Amino acid sequence: TGLGWESYLLTRLENELNRATASELDLALFIIKLDGLGRKNPLMKKICEYLTVEFQFKDLLFEYKDDSICGIKISMDIDNAVSFGEKLVEEIKEIAKEESPLVLAGVTTRGIRMVTGERLLKEADMAVKHAAEDTNCPVVGFRADAVKYRKFLEKN
Repeated sequence: TGLGWESYLLTRLENELNRATASELDLALFIIKLDGLGRKNPLMKKICEYLTVEFQFKDLLFEYKDDSICGIKISMDIDNAVSFGEKLVEEIKEIAKEESPLVLAGVTTRGIRMVTGERLLKEADMAVKHAAEDTNCPVVGFRADAVKYRKFLEKN
């Protein structure tokens, strides 16, 4: 369906960002890459069931690209998000152990920033790419620099 999933994901992410900002809550965005495990693989159903429990709401999980799942978690800062991502990666590896897919996660958070859903998606995507480059670190968190961000806001 073309870019249907992406526009739905971005719309939902923007709505959750607006809600989190209004409530002064943090929001974490996860991209979990399952390299070597196709969407039609029966293990994908088990992994999605596990993720639905972990993310608590099915409507905060999305198919992303051909090999990834995107999840939104409310009220989670970057340190807790990275820890949560590490737990997810380990559990998914355990669920899919007979297939031994490469499981990576990229994480970013809203923090104190006024950011768009598109920006968060780019940050999480960059974090996944960094995780793919470092074989010792399957989970990478994108950390925004609060000082640089404040200076950026002051100039604009």
